[in-house]
Amino acid sequence: MIKLNASYSKKVPAEQEYSSKSFMACVEVELPTGASARELQDKIHDTFELVKQSVESEISGQTGQRSSGREERPQGRQQRPRQHQPDGKASNKQISYLLDLAKSRGVMPRDLDADIRQRYAYAETVYDLSRADCSFMIDHVQRQKAAA
Repeated sequence: MIKLNASYSKKVPAEQEYSSKSFMACVEVELPTGASARELQDKIHDTFELVKQSVESEISGQTGQRSSGREERPQGRQQRPRQHQPDGKASNKQISYLLDLAKSRGVMPRDLDADIRQRYAYAETVYDLSRADCSFMIDHVQRQKAAA
């Protein structure tokens, strides 16, 4: 198993003179050990772009008209960066496959949705996932299945 850690941080000027706000996102993903060098390179690039895009999106939301009235998540909880579905919604085929995998593992849909809510600030259920995040959840459930 190969682990990839990708992080991106950026400071922007704050409202007060001589102050700044820092934004950072970090994600850890597992990569298959049998992947080719090109596949690894593509996954590294895609993962870093996801993290970078998430930070930039958060900055534009923070510095725009939106106020940050969101709940803070407890520290220590493993999270992926918040994402605004830049790659579009997950396909019906992806969602169906994820649900079938979860069912074969004995994971109830409500438990899967709870896991999704914990990981992704934008998603309430499996049907809200982006393509990339649904793919991540499929990999996650497959790893659980292999471990069982």
